[in-house]
Amino acid sequence: MSETKFKCCICGKDVTEYGNDPWPIKEEGRCCSYCNWTVVLKERNRLSKLNREKNGN
Repeated sequence: MSETKFKCCICGKDVTEYGNDPWPIKEEGRCCSYCNWTVVLKERNRLSKLNREKNGN
């Protein structure tokens, strides 16, 4: 994937980088690295923990 300019689908800032998958926060678009680290990954970790607790692990 090449570096392109895009608008982050979470914070709305114009960024020039590779971009990240915003799931589970958004279904479509790309997010900036800052939103990936501060929003998306935290939510993925929370969902993973809930899933482990639900399955008794």
